Parts: sequence; C-alpha cells; structure tokens
Amino acid sequence: MTSISSNLYKDISKSNSSWMLKKQEALSDREALSLAKLIKANTKLREVSLTCFEEERSLKEVGAGYIFNSLIPHKTIKFVDLSGNKRIGDQLSSMVAQLLVYNRSLLYLDIKDCGLKNSDAMIIGKALEKNKTLTKLLIFMRNELSTVAKNKLIYISSQRSKNSPQLNIS
Repeated sequence: MTSISSNLYKDISKSNSSWMLKKQEALSDREALSLAKLIKANTKLREVSLTCFEEERSLKEVGAGYIFNSLIPHKTIKFVDLSGNKRIGDQLSSMVAQLLVYNRSLLYLDIKDCGLKNSDAMIIGKALEKNKTLTKLLIFMRNELSTVAKNKLIYISSQRSKNSPQLNIS
C-alpha cells in the first residue's frame, strides 16, 4: 500500500460514525479499490467526501466504479460529495443512478462540477423518480445542463409522494 492508502486505512477503520473521508491527492484505481473495500467494511461510516479541485487529481472511471459499488449497498452512508471529479467519464450518470435507486440511506449527494450534460441529467432524473430518501442534490453548479434539463429535475423532485421527504435540488 502507498502512504495515502495507509493513511486512509487508519482513518476509515475508525469506529467513529461521524468520520469523514477527504481525498487530498489523486487516487490510483488500485488505491480506489482498497478504499472501496474499507468503505464497505466500515458499517458506521456516514460521510464520504472525495471532492476534487484539480482535474488531474480527479477520480477516473474504473476507480469511481469501485467506490460506487461499495456505496450502493451501504446502510449507513448519509452524505456523499464527489464534486469536481470531471475525469470519471460518461459512466458517472449511470453510477449515480444506481446509487440513487438502490441505496436507501443516502440523504445528501454533491455532484456539481463533474462535467455532467443534459443526457446525464435525464438518466439521473429517472433514478430520482425511484428514490425516496435523498433530501439534497447539488448538481446544477458548473455542469453543462440546459434550463430544460434543470427544470425537468426540479419537476421530478416536486412530484415525490407525500410519504417521502422533500428533495431540494440546486
């Protein structure tokens, strides 16, 4: 394991339920796989922040796939921040859609500045129709979404059943 993985292992293995992971450097696909295994093993983890401010440090598609596959079945994750990860690629919307459809604990998702396009918004919108737990989705800022795509997401959020919490999209 490299030093970043060693530090991640020390931090993510803690039993503190309010612990938040913050990515400081680029993760290789191999490190992302290690991280995904640690996320899956930590049954008290509530927050994962993999915010990226420099494109060259962004998660790549394979590594992001490992991370998403660990988050989808997770029962305690409430907060996920992937903002700024522009190199994940065309599969990001599919990964987000699976997370929204199958994860029943997620309340907050930040995917702003991830290079999303109108077609991505439509994929995510269809998943939002099935999601009953998410209360906050940050998607509009610094993504290439038209007014029509934004309005469609807002409309979907307004159509939630009365038994579901209100979804705030911005």
